[in-house]
Amino acid sequence: MSERRDEIINILKCHFAERNGINLPIFGVDQANLSQFTTTEKDMKRGQSKFPPSQFRLREEDVLRESETQMIKAEIIDAGALESVMDDYQGNLQLRS
Repeated sequence: MSERRDEIINILKCHFAERNGINLPIFGVDQANLSQFTTTEKDMKRGQSKFPPSQFRLREEDVLRESETQMIKAEIIDAGALESVMDDYQGNLQLRS
């Protein structure tokens, strides 16, 4: 693991918060094998996302203090992440054809 891992992750969190006005969701899971949280191309074709459930969200990693409204917005963005990824995936498929 990189010696600068924490610094890199902190920079990513800060830039995401600055650009989007919400916290970058950071998740923590106990499993060493992350396959149940890894969305494959096959999953994407079926419209499935293996995004970790919100109970695994590490709120202590947040850089912004979130109001209730911001937390709801973040949940909507989390739920909409699959749709955005699917759009990107479909666009990439068209470019490859």
